[in-house]
Amino acid sequence: MACTRPPRRVSARRVSGRGFSGAPRTSVDRRTQGVLALLGQGRTTGLVLDSGEGVTHCVPIYDGYGLPHCINRLDLAGRELNTLMCKLLAMEGKCRLTTTEQQCAARQMKEDLCYIAQDPSSEVAEFADFSLPNSGPTLQRLGVRASVAGGKRWWGARDPVELSLGLPAQKAKKAKKAKNGFQPVAEVLLRLQDERWKCPEALFNPSLVGLECTGVAGMVWDSISRCEVDIRKTLLGNVVLSGGCTMFPGFSERLTKELKNYAPAAAQCDIRVLKSKDQISSPASGRVVPRGACVRKHSASRPDR
Repeated sequence: MACTRPPRRVSARRVSGRGFSGAPRTSVDRRTQGVLALLGQGRTTGLVLDSGEGVTHCVPIYDGYGLPHCINRLDLAGRELNTLMCKLLAMEGKCRLTTTEQQCAARQMKEDLCYIAQDPSSEVAEFADFSLPNSGPTLQRLGVRASVAGGKRWWGARDPVELSLGLPAQKAKKAKKAKNGFQPVAEVLLRLQDERWKCPEALFNPSLVGLECTGVAGMVWDSISRCEVDIRKTLLGNVVLSGGCTMFPGFSERLTKELKNYAPAAAQCDIRVLKSKDQISSPASGRVVPRGACVRKHSASRPDR
């Protein structure tokens, strides 16, 4: 049985004990998520940048072993980006997303519309529309301000009551007292522009969410700099991306560009950022490895407990 554990969190002995309890198993293969993501790419030496829902890890790996003294951690990932998207929309006066249901809408905006800007100082995003829930009470709680154009409702109207009820302002006040509640409204589209790149920009510039630290590019370079000199070139040429937050369009290109700014001129041509075929479940692909000596090194049999 294969067990995964985050870096520096759960001891290998505890993982083995839980793996043997409750079922007849002869051995447990215990590895970190970064090692499995690298094995899924057919490599045993490289550097894995894993950014998921709650935390971002940078794990240098040599010959199938993670280097614990070179691991970096950043407490910034998908959950914080969802919150940042809500704040950006509120600052622009477009809508207020506060409840858990509305946070899911912000997460969907992030996954469908956001991208990584290659040059944030001069980036101007194209307009993109996102369909909000079309129930009256939901829209009133969102606080969307909209106007009617072309049979659809867009943000920017003066009277939010007219939007939430789908009625003229004078009739809307009377409809509030109706026993049947709110009436259905037309499709509501929220138009996004610079929020599309400002939200994921926090991964490269954590000061946008109030963190005083370097971004993912600086974290990768710091991990490589703390490794032995003779393996730094190999690590630069095998940077593997893992996790949902690395799936933004333009992420690998921006990371390559930032790493070239850190690296000396002689090493810039060796930088290579690799994408997994399935970046969300890339650690799962690392479980399909030959049962050889490399696997036995990390396995614990039942008598070894």
